[in-house]
Amino acid sequence: MPVMVLVAFLAQAGTARPFVTPLPAAELTKKQAVVETSMGSFVIELLGDKAPNHAGYFIKTAREGGYAGTLVHRVVKYGIIQGGDPLSKDPSKSALFGTGGMNALKGEINFQHSGIRSLEFT
Repeated sequence: MPVMVLVAFLAQAGTARPFVTPLPAAELTKKQAVVETSMGSFVIELLGDKAPNHAGYFIKTAREGGYAGTLVHRVVKYGIIQGGDPLSKDPSKSALFGTGGMNALKGEINFQHSGIRSLEFT
């Protein structure tokens, strides 16, 4: 059964316009991200041809170190993995995990690729 990777792309509060990637198509194709956790690692395939702004935002945030020290804060067995919220760096904000920003991206949902079923915008 394929695992649905639910990636929440979060922006800092006050973002006026949704992110639009400045990266050229060649820099967005055939990209993967290795996510390392205390429970093991997994690989995410970035679909730059199907969702260029999402792939570009993920690459930008990763290059800037934005995911370093964040938690995987939601896991549904055989279903969903959610993490990367900048608020998860602060344990005192655990009630807010998953709400670390709003409207960073416009929807680019594509259901034609096996293993990827959803993106969440929180």
